Amino acid sequence: MRPVGMMRPQLQAIGARRRGRTWPLAATLWLAVSAGWAADPAVVDGIVRNSATGLPVDHAIVRIVQRSEDAAAYVGATNVEGAFHFENVQPGDYSVVVERAGFAVEDTDPLHLVAGQKLRDVTISAAPLAVVTGRVVDSDGEPVPGAHVGALRAAWQRGKRSYEQAGGAQTNEAGEFRIAGLEPGRYRMYAAPPDGNALRLAISEGPGQPESRLGWTYAPSGQDLDSAAEFDVAPGQTVDRAELKLPMLPSFHLRGKVESGTDSGSVMPRMIVAEKIDNGRPASWFAVMGRILKDGTFDIGGVPPGVYRVAAGRFGAPETEPLDVTVTSHDVAGILLPKRRPATVKVRIEFRGDEKQKHGDPMILLHHLAQEILMEMPMGPRMTRRPEGGVFENVRAGRYEPIYASTGAWHVESMMYAGRPALEGVIDVASGTDGQLEIVLAPGTVSIAGKVKEGDAKRVVVVAENVPPGNVSVHLTAVDGQGRFTVPNLAPGKYVVFAIGNRQEWPWQNADFVRLLRESGVAVDLTEKSSAEVEVVVLTEEALRRAAEQIP
Repeated sequence: MRPVGMMRPQLQAIGARRRGRTWPLAATLWLAVSAGWAADPAVVDGIVRNSATGLPVDHAIVRIVQRSEDAAAYVGATNVEGAFHFENVQPGDYSVVVERAGFAVEDTDPLHLVAGQKLRDVTISAAPLAVVTGRVVDSDGEPVPGAHVGALRAAWQRGKRSYEQAGGAQTNEAGEFRIAGLEPGRYRMYAAPPDGNALRLAISEGPGQPESRLGWTYAPSGQDLDSAAEFDVAPGQTVDRAELKLPMLPSFHLRGKVESGTDSGSVMPRMIVAEKIDNGRPASWFAVMGRILKDGTFDIGGVPPGVYRVAAGRFGAPETEPLDVTVTSHDVAGILLPKRRPATVKVRIEFRGDEKQKHGDPMILLHHLAQEILMEMPMGPRMTRRPEGGVFENVRAGRYEPIYASTGAWHVESMMYAGRPALEGVIDVASGTDGQLEIVLAPGTVSIAGKVKEGDAKRVVVVAENVPPGNVSVHLTAVDGQGRFTVPNLAPGKYVVFAIGNRQEWPWQNADFVRLLRESGVAVDLTEKSSAEVEVVVLTEEALRRAAEQIP
Protein backbone atom coordinates (compact mmCIF):
# COMPACT_ATOMS: atom_id res chain seq x y z
CA MET A 1 0.00 0.00 0.00
CA ARG A 2 1.37 3.39 -0.93
CA PRO A 3 -0.14 6.47 0.74
CA VAL A 4 -1.38 8.94 -1.85
CA GLY A 5 -3.54 11.56 -0.17
CA MET A 6 -5.14 13.43 -3.09
CA MET A 7 -4.29 11.92 -6.47
CA ARG A 8 -3.81 14.12 -9.50
CA PRO A 9 -6.62 13.69 -12.08
CA GLN A 10 -5.45 11.72 -15.12
CA LEU A 11 -7.06 11.13 -18.49
CA GLN A 12 -6.93 7.69 -20.06
CA ALA A 13 -7.75 7.55 -23.77
CA ILE A 14 -8.05 4.48 -25.98
CA GLY A 15 -8.91 5.03 -29.58
CA ALA A 16 -8.09 5.32 -33.26
CA ARG A 17 -6.71 8.22 -35.25
CA ARG A 18 -8.80 10.42 -37.50
CA ARG A 19 -7.39 13.43 -39.39
CA GLY A 20 -4.17 13.36 -37.37
CA ARG A 21 -5.71 13.27 -33.89
CA THR A 22 -6.82 10.65 -31.42
CA TRP A 23 -10.59 10.15 -30.97
CA PRO A 24 -11.22 8.37 -27.69
CA LEU A 25 -13.36 5.26 -27.65
CA ALA A 26 -13.42 5.18 -23.87
CA ALA A 27 -12.18 8.28 -22.09
CA THR A 28 -12.03 8.29 -18.33
CA LEU A 29 -11.14 11.04 -15.90
CA TRP A 30 -10.50 9.60 -12.48
CA LEU A 31 -9.89 11.02 -9.07
CA ALA A 32 -8.99 9.04 -5.98
CA VAL A 33 -9.13 10.23 -2.40
CA SER A 34 -7.82 7.67 0.04
CA ALA A 35 -5.41 6.92 2.86
CA GLY A 36 -3.70 4.18 0.87
CA TRP A 37 -3.25 2.68 -2.59
CA ALA A 38 -3.65 -0.92 -3.71
CA ALA A 39 -0.52 -2.53 -5.20
CA ASP A 40 -2.69 -4.59 -7.59
CA PRO A 41 -5.60 -2.34 -8.65
CA ALA A 42 -8.75 -3.37 -10.51
CA VAL A 43 -10.19 -2.40 -13.90
CA VAL A 44 -13.86 -1.69 -14.66
CA ASP A 45 -15.34 -1.52 -18.18
CA GLY A 46 -18.98 -1.05 -19.10
CA ILE A 47 -21.62 0.57 -21.24
CA VAL A 48 -24.70 2.76 -20.68
CA ARG A 49 -27.70 1.90 -22.85
CA ASN A 50 -31.05 3.53 -23.58
CA SER A 51 -33.61 1.30 -21.85
CA ALA A 52 -36.24 2.01 -24.53
CA THR A 53 -34.14 1.49 -27.66
CA GLY A 54 -31.09 -0.43 -26.50
CA LEU A 55 -28.83 2.14 -28.19
CA PRO A 56 -25.72 3.43 -26.41
CA VAL A 57 -25.93 6.66 -24.42
CA ASP A 58 -22.98 8.97 -25.02
CA HIS A 59 -21.67 11.79 -22.82
CA ALA A 60 -23.12 10.28 -19.65
CA ILE A 61 -21.22 11.05 -16.44
CA VAL A 62 -20.31 7.85 -14.56
CA ARG A 63 -19.14 7.90 -10.96
CA ILE A 64 -18.05 4.95 -8.86
CA VAL A 65 -17.73 5.84 -5.18
CA GLN A 66 -16.28 3.57 -2.54
CA ARG A 67 -18.67 2.76 0.28
CA SER A 68 -16.32 3.37 3.19
CA GLU A 69 -14.99 6.18 5.34
CA ASP A 70 -11.69 6.30 3.41
CA ALA A 71 -13.67 6.71 0.22
CA ALA A 72 -12.14 6.69 -3.23
CA ALA A 73 -14.15 8.31 -6.03
CA TYR A 74 -13.67 7.84 -9.77
CA VAL A 75 -15.41 9.99 -12.38
CA GLY A 76 -15.64 9.39 -16.11
CA ALA A 77 -17.77 9.97 -19.19
CA THR A 78 -19.13 7.61 -21.81
CA ASN A 79 -17.92 7.93 -25.39
CA VAL A 80 -19.98 7.88 -28.59
CA GLU A 81 -20.43 4.13 -28.18
CA GLY A 82 -21.72 4.55 -24.64
CA ALA A 83 -18.63 2.90 -23.15
CA PHE A 84 -16.78 3.84 -19.98
CA HIS A 85 -13.45 2.60 -18.63
CA PHE A 86 -11.83 2.87 -15.20
CA GLU A 87 -8.39 1.57 -14.28
CA ASN A 88 -6.19 1.76 -11.19
CA VAL A 89 -9.29 1.21 -9.05
CA GLN A 90 -8.70 0.28 -5.42
CA PRO A 91 -10.34 -2.97 -4.29
CA GLY A 92 -13.50 -2.51 -2.25
CA ASP A 93 -17.26 -2.06 -2.42
CA TYR A 94 -18.54 0.69 -4.71
CA SER A 95 -21.77 2.46 -5.60
CA VAL A 96 -22.28 3.49 -9.23
CA VAL A 97 -24.02 6.76 -10.14
CA VAL A 98 -24.86 7.75 -13.73
CA GLU A 99 -26.09 11.19 -14.86
CA ARG A 100 -27.19 12.28 -18.31
CA ALA A 101 -29.47 15.12 -19.39
CA GLY A 102 -32.76 13.72 -20.70
CA PHE A 103 -32.38 10.37 -18.90
CA ALA A 104 -33.18 8.88 -15.52
CA VAL A 105 -31.02 6.17 -13.98
CA GLU A 106 -32.06 4.23 -10.90
CA ASP A 107 -29.54 3.16 -8.30
CA THR A 108 -27.35 0.57 -9.97
CA ASP A 109 -26.07 -2.71 -8.59
CA PRO A 110 -23.11 -2.26 -6.23
CA LEU A 111 -19.66 -3.39 -7.35
CA HIS A 112 -17.39 -5.61 -5.26
CA LEU A 113 -13.84 -5.39 -6.58
CA VAL A 114 -10.87 -7.49 -5.51
CA ALA A 115 -7.19 -6.88 -6.19
CA GLY A 116 -6.25 -7.39 -9.82
CA GLN A 117 -9.84 -7.95 -10.97
CA LYS A 118 -10.82 -6.96 -14.51
CA LEU A 119 -14.56 -6.42 -14.43
CA ARG A 120 -15.95 -6.31 -17.97
CA ASP A 121 -19.35 -5.79 -19.56
CA VAL A 122 -21.01 -3.79 -16.79
CA THR A 123 -24.30 -2.73 -18.39
CA ILE A 124 -26.34 0.20 -17.04
CA SER A 125 -29.82 1.09 -18.32
CA ALA A 126 -30.80 4.73 -18.65
CA ALA A 127 -34.49 5.49 -19.16
CA PRO A 128 -35.23 8.43 -21.52
CA LEU A 129 -37.46 11.03 -19.90
CA ALA A 130 -41.03 11.47 -21.09
CA VAL A 131 -43.21 14.42 -22.16
CA VAL A 132 -46.86 15.24 -21.42
CA THR A 133 -48.75 17.76 -23.56
CA GLY A 134 -52.24 19.20 -23.52
CA ARG A 135 -54.39 22.33 -23.34
CA VAL A 136 -56.13 24.31 -20.58
CA VAL A 137 -59.47 26.00 -21.25
CA ASP A 138 -62.10 27.77 -19.18
CA SER A 139 -65.71 26.69 -18.65
CA ASP A 140 -66.64 28.20 -22.06
CA GLY A 141 -63.90 26.28 -23.86
CA GLU A 142 -61.70 29.36 -24.34
CA PRO A 143 -57.91 28.93 -23.91
CA VAL A 144 -56.38 30.09 -20.59
CA PRO A 145 -52.91 31.61 -21.11
CA GLY A 146 -50.51 31.53 -18.15
CA ALA A 147 -52.30 28.68 -16.37
CA HIS A 148 -50.19 26.37 -14.19
CA VAL A 149 -50.18 22.66 -14.98
CA GLY A 150 -48.44 20.02 -12.91
CA ALA A 151 -47.78 16.29 -12.98
CA LEU A 152 -48.10 14.72 -9.52
CA ARG A 153 -46.49 11.49 -8.42
CA ALA A 154 -47.30 9.47 -5.32
CA ALA A 155 -44.62 9.38 -2.63
CA TRP A 156 -44.37 8.03 0.90
CA GLN A 157 -43.48 10.13 3.93
CA ARG A 158 -42.85 8.02 7.02
CA GLY A 159 -45.33 5.39 5.85
CA LYS A 160 -48.06 7.83 4.78
CA ARG A 161 -49.11 8.47 1.20
CA SER A 162 -48.42 11.94 -0.13
CA TYR A 163 -47.98 13.51 -3.53
CA GLU A 164 -45.16 15.57 -4.94
CA GLN A 165 -44.91 17.62 -8.09
CA ALA A 166 -42.61 15.85 -10.54
CA GLY A 167 -42.89 18.43 -13.32
CA GLY A 168 -44.82 21.50 -14.35
CA ALA A 169 -45.35 24.13 -17.02
CA GLN A 170 -47.33 27.27 -17.88
CA THR A 171 -49.65 27.46 -20.83
CA ASN A 172 -48.88 29.65 -23.83
CA GLU A 173 -51.23 32.12 -25.51
CA ALA A 174 -53.19 29.25 -27.05
CA GLY A 175 -53.58 27.55 -23.65
CA GLU A 176 -51.17 24.78 -24.64
CA PHE A 177 -48.64 23.21 -22.29
CA ARG A 178 -45.71 20.84 -22.53
CA ILE A 179 -44.24 19.17 -19.44
CA ALA A 180 -40.86 17.61 -20.20
CA GLY A 181 -38.38 15.65 -18.12
CA LEU A 182 -40.76 13.15 -16.52
CA GLU A 183 -39.38 9.86 -15.30
CA PRO A 184 -41.29 6.71 -16.26
CA GLY A 185 -44.09 6.03 -13.82
CA ARG A 186 -47.69 6.72 -12.82
CA TYR A 187 -49.01 10.29 -12.57
CA ARG A 188 -52.01 12.49 -11.85
CA MET A 189 -52.44 16.00 -13.19
CA TYR A 190 -53.80 19.33 -12.05
CA ALA A 191 -54.39 22.76 -13.59
CA ALA A 192 -54.64 26.09 -11.75
CA PRO A 193 -55.43 29.64 -12.89
CA PRO A 194 -52.66 32.15 -13.72
CA ASP A 195 -50.70 33.97 -11.02
CA GLY A 196 -51.95 37.27 -9.74
CA ASN A 197 -54.49 38.75 -7.38
CA ALA A 198 -57.31 36.24 -6.98
CA LEU A 199 -59.81 39.12 -7.02
CA ARG A 200 -58.73 39.94 -10.56
CA LEU A 201 -60.19 36.60 -11.62
CA ALA A 202 -63.32 36.88 -9.46
CA ILE A 203 -66.82 37.82 -10.60
CA SER A 204 -69.40 39.33 -8.24
CA GLU A 205 -73.12 39.14 -9.03
CA GLY A 206 -73.97 41.97 -6.66
CA PRO A 207 -73.73 43.26 -3.06
CA GLY A 208 -74.02 40.43 -0.55
CA GLN A 209 -73.79 37.80 -3.26
CA PRO A 210 -70.94 35.27 -3.30
CA GLU A 211 -68.13 35.86 -5.75
CA SER A 212 -67.08 33.35 -8.37
CA ARG A 213 -63.57 32.83 -9.64
CA LEU A 214 -61.73 30.78 -12.19
CA GLY A 215 -60.78 27.78 -10.09
CA TRP A 216 -58.46 24.79 -10.13
CA THR A 217 -59.07 21.23 -11.14
CA TYR A 218 -57.58 17.77 -11.20
CA ALA A 219 -57.74 15.87 -14.47
CA PRO A 220 -60.14 14.98 -15.93
CA SER A 221 -62.33 17.17 -13.66
CA GLY A 222 -62.99 17.61 -9.97
CA GLN A 223 -61.55 19.02 -6.77
CA ASP A 224 -60.55 15.75 -5.09
CA LEU A 225 -57.03 14.39 -5.63
CA ASP A 226 -58.00 10.84 -4.71
CA SER A 227 -60.54 10.75 -7.55
CA ALA A 228 -58.14 12.19 -10.14
CA ALA A 229 -57.39 9.93 -13.09
CA GLU A 230 -54.05 8.13 -13.10
CA PHE A 231 -52.04 7.51 -16.23
CA ASP A 232 -48.79 5.69 -16.93
CA VAL A 233 -45.83 7.19 -18.74
CA ALA A 234 -43.32 4.88 -20.46
CA PRO A 235 -39.65 5.74 -21.07
CA GLY A 236 -39.32 8.35 -23.82
CA GLN A 237 -43.08 8.50 -24.43
CA THR A 238 -45.02 11.62 -25.42
CA VAL A 239 -48.49 11.56 -23.84
CA ASP A 240 -51.29 13.89 -24.97
CA ARG A 241 -53.67 14.55 -22.08
CA ALA A 242 -56.09 16.58 -24.24
CA GLU A 243 -57.98 19.33 -22.39
CA LEU A 244 -58.15 20.32 -18.74
CA LYS A 245 -61.11 22.58 -18.05
CA LEU A 246 -60.91 25.18 -15.27
CA PRO A 247 -64.34 25.64 -13.62
CA MET A 248 -65.88 28.78 -12.17
CA LEU A 249 -66.05 28.20 -8.41
CA PRO A 250 -67.81 30.17 -5.65
CA SER A 251 -65.16 32.03 -3.68
CA PHE A 252 -64.97 33.80 -0.34
CA HIS A 253 -62.70 35.94 1.85
CA LEU A 254 -60.43 35.09 4.76
CA ARG A 255 -60.02 38.07 7.10
CA GLY A 256 -58.08 38.38 10.30
CA LYS A 257 -54.94 39.54 12.05
CA VAL A 258 -51.44 38.28 12.67
CA GLU A 259 -50.52 38.23 16.36
CA SER A 260 -46.86 38.89 15.57
CA GLY A 261 -47.70 42.57 15.17
CA THR A 262 -46.61 45.22 12.71
CA ASP A 263 -44.21 44.89 9.80
CA SER A 264 -40.55 45.42 10.69
CA GLY A 265 -39.83 46.98 7.30
CA SER A 266 -37.78 44.08 5.90
CA VAL A 267 -37.10 44.01 2.16
CA MET A 268 -38.93 40.68 1.93
CA PRO A 269 -42.70 41.28 2.13
CA ARG A 270 -44.77 39.52 4.75
CA MET A 271 -47.29 37.18 3.18
CA ILE A 272 -50.37 35.32 4.26
CA VAL A 273 -50.65 31.84 2.72
CA ALA A 274 -53.78 29.68 2.65
CA GLU A 275 -52.65 26.23 1.51
CA LYS A 276 -55.40 23.79 0.54
CA ILE A 277 -55.62 20.55 2.52
CA ASP A 278 -56.76 17.69 0.31
CA ASN A 279 -58.02 14.71 2.34
CA GLY A 280 -55.54 15.49 5.12
CA ARG A 281 -52.64 16.12 2.74
CA PRO A 282 -51.25 19.59 1.97
CA ALA A 283 -51.77 20.52 -1.70
CA SER A 284 -49.27 23.37 -2.09
CA TRP A 285 -50.11 23.66 -5.80
CA PHE A 286 -53.56 24.96 -4.75
CA ALA A 287 -52.67 27.89 -2.50
CA VAL A 288 -54.00 31.43 -2.24
CA MET A 289 -51.67 34.20 -1.08
CA GLY A 290 -52.09 37.79 0.03
CA ARG A 291 -50.27 40.69 1.65
CA ILE A 292 -50.33 41.56 5.32
CA LEU A 293 -50.99 45.24 6.01
CA LYS A 294 -48.71 47.25 8.26
CA ASP A 295 -51.11 46.90 11.19
CA GLY A 296 -50.99 43.10 10.90
CA THR A 297 -54.44 42.66 9.32
CA PHE A 298 -55.13 40.70 6.15
CA ASP A 299 -57.96 40.07 3.67
CA ILE A 300 -57.54 37.23 1.17
CA GLY A 301 -60.19 37.03 -1.52
CA GLY A 302 -61.01 34.41 -4.10
CA VAL A 303 -60.83 31.37 -1.78
CA PRO A 304 -62.99 28.43 -2.96
CA PRO A 305 -64.70 26.13 -0.43
CA GLY A 306 -62.41 23.66 1.34
CA VAL A 307 -60.02 23.24 4.25
CA TYR A 308 -56.96 25.51 4.31
CA ARG A 309 -53.83 25.70 6.43
CA VAL A 310 -53.21 29.40 7.02
CA ALA A 311 -49.88 30.84 8.14
CA ALA A 312 -48.04 34.15 7.89
CA GLY A 313 -44.47 35.30 7.53
CA ARG A 314 -41.74 35.39 4.92
CA PHE A 315 -40.61 32.46 2.83
CA GLY A 316 -38.31 30.30 4.93
CA ALA A 317 -39.22 32.24 8.08
CA PRO A 318 -42.84 31.67 9.22
CA GLU A 319 -43.91 34.04 11.98
CA THR A 320 -47.09 32.32 13.13
CA GLU A 321 -48.25 28.85 14.03
CA PRO A 322 -50.32 27.32 11.20
CA LEU A 323 -54.09 27.34 11.71
CA ASP A 324 -56.59 25.15 9.83
CA VAL A 325 -59.62 27.08 8.55
CA THR A 326 -62.70 25.59 6.85
CA VAL A 327 -64.45 27.61 4.13
CA THR A 328 -68.04 26.55 3.36
CA SER A 329 -70.58 29.02 1.96
CA HIS A 330 -69.56 32.38 3.43
CA ASP A 331 -66.60 34.59 4.28
CA VAL A 332 -64.52 33.70 7.33
CA ALA A 333 -63.65 36.66 9.57
CA GLY A 334 -61.93 37.11 12.92
CA ILE A 335 -59.03 34.77 12.22
CA LEU A 336 -56.19 35.30 14.72
CA LEU A 337 -52.90 33.69 13.75
CA PRO A 338 -50.89 33.10 16.96
CA LYS A 339 -47.27 34.16 17.02
CA ARG A 340 -44.80 31.34 16.64
CA ARG A 341 -42.99 30.71 19.91
CA PRO A 342 -40.16 28.31 19.15
CA ALA A 343 -39.28 25.66 21.68
CA THR A 344 -35.90 24.34 22.80
CA VAL A 345 -35.15 20.64 23.26
CA LYS A 346 -32.01 19.86 25.23
CA VAL A 347 -30.52 16.41 24.78
CA ARG A 348 -28.68 14.53 27.52
CA ILE A 349 -27.18 11.16 26.64
CA GLU A 350 -26.26 8.55 29.24
CA PHE A 351 -24.08 5.58 28.34
CA ARG A 352 -24.78 2.32 30.13
CA GLY A 353 -21.44 0.68 30.78
CA ASP A 354 -17.93 2.13 30.72
CA GLU A 355 -17.22 2.28 26.98
CA LYS A 356 -18.24 5.85 26.24
CA GLN A 357 -14.84 6.69 24.82
CA LYS A 358 -15.40 4.16 22.02
CA HIS A 359 -18.59 5.77 20.84
CA GLY A 360 -17.71 9.17 19.42
CA ASP A 361 -20.34 11.89 18.95
CA PRO A 362 -23.88 10.45 18.85
CA MET A 363 -26.25 11.82 16.22
CA ILE A 364 -29.87 12.44 17.21
CA LEU A 365 -32.57 13.47 14.72
CA LEU A 366 -36.04 14.92 15.39
CA HIS A 367 -38.68 13.91 12.84
CA HIS A 368 -41.78 16.12 12.84
CA LEU A 369 -44.85 13.88 12.49
CA ALA A 370 -46.85 16.58 10.66
CA GLN A 371 -46.04 17.76 7.15
CA GLU A 372 -44.46 21.16 6.81
CA ILE A 373 -46.34 24.29 5.87
CA LEU A 374 -45.74 25.85 2.48
CA MET A 375 -43.48 28.72 3.51
CA GLU A 376 -41.33 26.58 5.79
CA MET A 377 -38.02 25.21 4.56
CA PRO A 378 -38.23 21.42 3.95
CA MET A 379 -35.89 20.35 6.73
CA GLY A 380 -36.19 19.46 10.38
CA PRO A 381 -34.45 21.09 13.33
CA ARG A 382 -30.71 20.51 13.63
CA MET A 383 -28.94 19.54 16.83
CA THR A 384 -26.06 21.70 18.03
CA ARG A 385 -23.54 19.57 19.88
CA ARG A 386 -22.70 20.52 23.45
CA PRO A 387 -20.32 18.86 25.96
CA GLU A 388 -23.29 17.50 27.90
CA GLY A 389 -25.09 16.22 24.78
CA GLY A 390 -26.73 18.69 22.44
CA VAL A 391 -29.61 21.10 21.92
CA PHE A 392 -32.30 21.64 19.29
CA GLU A 393 -33.22 25.31 19.06
CA ASN A 394 -36.03 27.09 17.23
CA VAL A 395 -38.21 23.95 17.28
CA ARG A 396 -41.75 24.27 15.95
CA ALA A 397 -44.43 23.03 18.36
CA GLY A 398 -45.80 19.58 17.58
CA ARG A 399 -45.22 15.86 17.92
CA TYR A 400 -41.75 14.53 17.15
CA GLU A 401 -40.05 11.16 16.84
CA PRO A 402 -36.45 11.27 18.14
CA ILE A 403 -34.15 8.86 16.26
CA TYR A 404 -30.64 7.74 17.19
CA ALA A 405 -28.96 7.82 13.78
CA SER A 406 -25.34 6.91 14.57
CA THR A 407 -23.91 3.58 13.49
CA GLY A 408 -21.82 1.42 15.77
CA ALA A 409 -22.12 -0.95 18.69
CA TRP A 410 -24.76 1.04 20.62
CA HIS A 411 -28.54 1.24 20.63
CA VAL A 412 -31.24 3.21 22.45
CA GLU A 413 -32.33 1.38 25.58
CA SER A 414 -34.78 3.98 26.92
CA MET A 415 -35.92 7.54 26.32
CA MET A 416 -37.68 10.20 28.42
CA TYR A 417 -38.92 13.72 27.67
CA ALA A 418 -39.89 16.29 30.27
CA GLY A 419 -39.57 13.62 32.95
CA ARG A 420 -41.95 11.16 31.27
CA PRO A 421 -41.09 7.93 29.43
CA ALA A 422 -41.48 8.17 25.64
CA LEU A 423 -43.07 4.72 25.48
CA GLU A 424 -44.33 5.03 21.91
CA GLY A 425 -41.20 6.84 20.72
CA VAL A 426 -43.03 10.16 20.31
CA ILE A 427 -42.59 13.38 22.28
CA ASP A 428 -44.96 16.37 22.46
CA VAL A 429 -43.12 19.68 22.18
CA ALA A 430 -45.26 22.60 23.35
CA SER A 431 -44.90 26.14 22.01
CA GLY A 432 -42.23 28.20 23.78
CA THR A 433 -41.11 25.42 26.12
CA ASP A 434 -37.63 24.37 27.20
CA GLY A 435 -37.68 20.57 27.48
CA GLN A 436 -35.14 17.89 28.33
CA LEU A 437 -34.77 14.76 26.19
CA GLU A 438 -32.90 12.02 28.07
CA ILE A 439 -31.59 9.05 26.11
CA VAL A 440 -29.88 5.98 27.55
CA LEU A 441 -27.57 4.17 25.13
CA ALA A 442 -26.64 0.55 25.79
CA PRO A 443 -23.75 -1.41 24.26
CA GLY A 444 -24.43 -4.48 22.18
CA THR A 445 -26.09 -4.55 18.78
CA VAL A 446 -27.26 -7.44 16.62
CA SER A 447 -26.88 -8.30 12.94
CA ILE A 448 -28.78 -10.13 10.23
CA ALA A 449 -27.06 -11.74 7.24
CA GLY A 450 -28.30 -14.10 4.61
CA LYS A 451 -28.98 -14.95 1.01
CA VAL A 452 -31.73 -14.43 -1.51
CA LYS A 453 -32.59 -17.96 -2.60
CA GLU A 454 -35.10 -17.18 -5.37
CA GLY A 455 -35.45 -14.22 -7.70
CA ASP A 456 -33.28 -11.28 -8.75
CA ALA A 457 -33.11 -9.06 -5.67
CA LYS A 458 -31.77 -5.50 -5.67
CA ARG A 459 -32.38 -4.71 -2.02
CA VAL A 460 -33.10 -6.32 1.30
CA VAL A 461 -35.39 -4.48 3.72
CA VAL A 462 -35.26 -5.17 7.45
CA VAL A 463 -38.31 -3.80 9.28
CA ALA A 464 -38.43 -3.54 13.08
CA GLU A 465 -41.59 -4.95 14.65
CA ASN A 466 -40.63 -4.61 18.29
CA VAL A 467 -37.51 -2.67 19.26
CA PRO A 468 -36.97 0.05 21.91
CA PRO A 469 -38.25 3.48 20.75
CA GLY A 470 -35.64 5.82 19.33
CA ASN A 471 -33.89 3.23 17.16
CA VAL A 472 -34.09 3.24 13.36
CA SER A 473 -37.09 1.12 12.33
CA VAL A 474 -36.32 0.42 8.65
CA HIS A 475 -32.96 -0.66 7.24
CA LEU A 476 -32.24 -1.08 3.52
CA THR A 477 -29.15 -2.71 2.10
CA ALA A 478 -27.96 -3.80 -1.33
CA VAL A 479 -27.57 -7.42 -2.43
CA ASP A 480 -24.20 -8.42 -3.89
CA GLY A 481 -23.62 -10.41 -7.07
CA GLN A 482 -23.91 -13.71 -5.18
CA GLY A 483 -27.27 -12.73 -3.68
CA ARG A 484 -25.81 -12.18 -0.20
CA PHE A 485 -26.40 -9.33 2.23
CA THR A 486 -25.49 -8.19 5.73
CA VAL A 487 -27.31 -5.70 7.95
CA PRO A 488 -25.18 -4.83 11.01
CA ASN A 489 -25.66 -2.52 14.00
CA LEU A 490 -29.32 -3.29 14.73
CA ALA A 491 -30.97 -2.80 18.11
CA PRO A 492 -32.00 -6.07 19.82
CA GLY A 493 -35.63 -6.96 19.07
CA LYS A 494 -37.99 -8.49 16.55
CA TYR A 495 -37.63 -7.91 12.80
CA VAL A 496 -39.08 -9.04 9.47
CA VAL A 497 -36.72 -9.42 6.50
CA PHE A 498 -37.90 -8.86 2.90
CA ALA A 499 -36.17 -8.96 -0.48
CA ILE A 500 -37.34 -6.74 -3.35
CA GLY A 501 -36.41 -6.69 -7.01
CA ASN A 502 -36.67 -2.95 -7.64
CA ARG A 503 -35.55 0.28 -6.04
CA GLN A 504 -38.90 2.02 -5.82
CA GLU A 505 -39.90 3.59 -2.54
CA TRP A 506 -42.50 1.62 -0.57
CA PRO A 507 -44.22 2.48 2.76
CA TRP A 508 -42.15 0.20 4.98
CA GLN A 509 -42.87 2.45 7.97
CA ASN A 510 -46.57 1.70 7.63
CA ALA A 511 -47.56 -1.18 9.93
CA ASP A 512 -50.53 -2.18 7.73
CA PHE A 513 -48.30 -2.45 4.66
CA VAL A 514 -45.84 -4.68 6.51
CA ARG A 515 -48.68 -6.81 7.92
CA LEU A 516 -50.06 -7.46 4.43
CA LEU A 517 -46.66 -8.73 3.26
CA ARG A 518 -45.45 -10.41 6.45
CA GLU A 519 -46.01 -13.98 5.26
CA SER A 520 -43.63 -13.34 2.35
CA GLY A 521 -40.82 -12.25 4.70
CA VAL A 522 -38.74 -13.96 7.37
CA ALA A 523 -39.35 -13.14 11.04
CA VAL A 524 -36.30 -12.83 13.31
CA ASP A 525 -36.10 -12.37 17.10
CA LEU A 526 -32.65 -11.29 18.30
CA THR A 527 -31.32 -10.73 21.80
CA GLU A 528 -28.37 -8.51 22.69
CA LYS A 529 -25.10 -9.26 20.83
CA SER A 530 -26.65 -12.06 18.76
CA SER A 531 -26.93 -12.61 15.00
CA ALA A 532 -29.09 -14.50 12.52
CA GLU A 533 -28.62 -16.11 9.12
CA VAL A 534 -31.74 -16.17 6.91
CA GLU A 535 -32.87 -17.05 3.39
CA VAL A 536 -35.47 -14.87 1.69
CA VAL A 537 -37.51 -14.95 -1.51
CA VAL A 538 -37.97 -11.86 -3.67
CA LEU A 539 -41.33 -10.11 -3.38
CA THR A 540 -42.97 -9.49 -6.74
CA GLU A 541 -43.72 -5.92 -7.78
CA GLU A 542 -47.36 -6.92 -8.17
CA ALA A 543 -47.51 -7.98 -4.51
CA LEU A 544 -45.87 -4.74 -3.39
CA ARG A 545 -48.19 -2.61 -5.50
CA ARG A 546 -51.28 -4.53 -4.36
CA ALA A 547 -50.35 -3.97 -0.71
CA ALA A 548 -49.60 -0.27 -1.29
CA GLU A 549 -52.95 0.28 -2.99
CA GLN A 550 -54.68 -0.81 0.21
CA ILE A 551 -52.98 1.98 2.17
CA PRO A 552 -55.10 5.16 2.22
